[in-house]
Parts: sequence; C-alpha cells; structure tokens
Amino acid sequence: MRLRHERIDEDGEEDRARMRFRSQFGLSAKVSDEVKFVFPLATGGDNPVSTNQSFDDGFSTKDIGVDLAYIDWKVNDDLNFYGGKMKNPLYKAGGVPLIWDGDLNPEGFAVKYTSGNFFGTVGGFSVEERSSDDSLLYVVQAGMKFPVGDTANLTAGIGYFAELSTEVGDWPLKVYAHATRNSDAPTEDTGFTVGAKVGSAKKDGEMEFSWTYMDLETDAVIGTYSDSDFGGGGTDSDGHMLKAKYAVSRKIFLGGTLFLNNVDRFQGTKHDYNRLQLDVEFKFD
Repeated sequence: MRLRHERIDEDGEEDRARMRFRSQFGLSAKVSDEVKFVFPLATGGDNPVSTNQSFDDGFSTKDIGVDLAYIDWKVNDDLNFYGGKMKNPLYKAGGVPLIWDGDLNPEGFAVKYTSGNFFGTVGGFSVEERSSDDSLLYVVQAGMKFPVGDTANLTAGIGYFAELSTEVGDWPLKVYAHATRNSDAPTEDTGFTVGAKVGSAKKDGEMEFSWTYMDLETDAVIGTYSDSDFGGGGTDSDGHMLKAKYAVSRKIFLGGTLFLNNVDRFQGTKHDYNRLQLDVEFKFD
C-alpha cells in the first residue's frame, strides 16, 4: 500500500496537486517444488503502465483488476519458464525505465537462462489479438556479469547497457548507463540514460539516493509503454530524476522523487515539466 502526494508544474498549464494511492494484494501458490503460481490484484484500472488511483470522483468506488497471473516453472538450476501476465523479465540497468515503465507487466511467455556470469532472456508477448494481423512483441536479451576487484561487479549486455556495482565504505553504489535505438525510425530514433545510486533502504534506518539523466527522442521507444511519470509519459523528453528513500522499518518507507524535465522538443514547443512525488509505503507479509 502506497500513499502519494504529487505536484505537477508544467509551463503553459495550470499547476496540479493531487493525492493518489496504490494498493496490491495477492498470493503465491506452490504447485510443486519446481512450479509456483503468482496472482496479485491491484488498483489502477486498465492502464498498462500505472496502478496509481487518484482521490477524486466524489468518493466513488475505485477500480481493481488482475495485475499479475503467471506460472513460474524452474525447469532446472539454470532455466526458468514464465507463462501468463508476468513481471517484466528483462534486466534494466539501475532499474531505470528507459524502455519499459516499471509497472508494465507483459503477457505471453518468457524463458530466462542463468549460468555463472551469463544471463539471457527470450520472450514472446501478445499485445493485441485480432481476427487477422495480430500485434506481437518478441524480445531477446543477453548479458554478462564481470567481477571487478574484490568488491565490484560490472554487468554488460547486448542491449547497450552497463551497470557497475561496488561499495563506498558501508554504502552500496551502482553506476549505470543504457542506450537504445529504433532501427526502423528515419529520425528521432535514440534514447539513453546515465545515473548513479548510493545506499539501499531495506531495513530500519537505511537510506538510498539516486540521480538519473534520461533522453528519449520521439520515436526511440514505444511511447505507450515508456515511463508514465518522466516528462508526463510518452517520449520526446529529457532531463533529470532525483530520488531518495528512507526505511522507517523493513515494512514502512518514506520516499520522494523529483522530475526536472524538458518536453515537446521535436514539436518545436519545448517547455519545462517538473513533478514532485512524496510517498509513504507500507508492506505486508
């Protein structure tokens, strides 16, 4: 359960302030030692990239739906098969949503292979079913993790991404970069992100902080599935994302995110888009 206060300041538009919440509840059922079924429900209606629900509509009853419904079959020590509406199985450098929003849960199948320092994922997802000419999405990703010294690991992959994990004193540190290019777009075809994260807020009193710079040209990625908060969603935006999180306990967290973005650059109406999110999150088990 997450409670959020959000303010949006966009040039040329009236400032917005709103309260939102997100709630998720579900089960994980063990079918056998190798197979489990995951089935959470969540708020947010039918939006594929957000489970947030605003406090509005005169105290109306809020929507809830199937957020995930998938089988996780551990075929052997190295291979997992996923089928259904699943968490995104693809690795994201720094956890940053350059291509996919963090709430996007694709539908179809995926196979993930991990052996030693190598990992790879293959998937096929159904986007839209029609009587003819279905919309399908196929994905392939592969990467390696390389030890760097005694306390650091570098992750690099075919999808033009890299993440260096190490420690500064007692603080875990990640430095990451990710780039993408739409090979079928004649122009405005590139996106990239760079950033760093220090700390890890998981237990009482722990903190984490991160900075990310992201640039998404108009046709770099599928706008429908890109991050719903950065630049107000979609593409043709760039700028900074600053995050902080504090663990009051292992079940209660305080957090904040500040977006300082430019939007509508290619359209010739470039302007500022700033967004502040203040969160209180509760986890139950």
